[in-house]
Amino acid sequence: MVCKLILQNYKKQQQLMRANITLLLLLSLVFGEPGSGFAQVGDTIPTAVKARNFDRVYPAQEGIYRVKKDGKFGYVSSSGNTLASVSFDKAADFKEGLARVEKEGKMGFIDLTGATVIPLQFERAWSFHQGRALVKQGNQYGFVDTLGTMVIPADFDHAQSFSEGLALVSLDGKYGFSDLNGKIVIPLKYDEAWPFFEGKAWVRSGPDWYYVDSTGICVADCPDGL
Repeated sequence: MVCKLILQNYKKQQQLMRANITLLLLLSLVFGEPGSGFAQVGDTIPTAVKARNFDRVYPAQEGIYRVKKDGKFGYVSSSGNTLASVSFDKAADFKEGLARVEKEGKMGFIDLTGATVIPLQFERAWSFHQGRALVKQGNQYGFVDTLGTMVIPADFDHAQSFSEGLALVSLDGKYGFSDLNGKIVIPLKYDEAWPFFEGKAWVRSGPDWYYVDSTGICVADCPDGL
């Protein structure tokens, strides 16, 4: 009996540790835009950029500096040349060659030259992961590619950015996973789920939490019958 209780406690500790790791990944996918503050100690801000007297200069991402002046955001090169005027209400750093920007409540993307390549048309948008960006149209979620094509229609109630080639999606209170082309490779049958991390996703069916692989097969903490 004592051994059984020790084993149960150990399993709970392992589940909690895995949950914390998965939570950190999820937070990075949802909130973790690079360069969320001033240039850090050790970052070298070029003299030409300093000379522009911005209120804030964020660490360079993909060779581009995100800057802030009078509450607005823009982008400059290391030589201090303006790539995108300081006119955006919100802006994120470049990722996979594109940066998410917002004006008047609508979001879209610009490229490294400052050109708007995906019009500011979405209620919400997240940075690109694996060539796909999660976007919100109305109250639904879908994904666009780097050309702005809606490769996965905005038909989901909730979704998370891609991780390890799969995106967590939800419809009518059930969760599953889509591949990069919009194919549902793990059915929407779970009551809760977390994004993939190191080849596994944490899911819940009824009272049971367990881990599945990229094919939906239970690989850890499997309840009876799985």
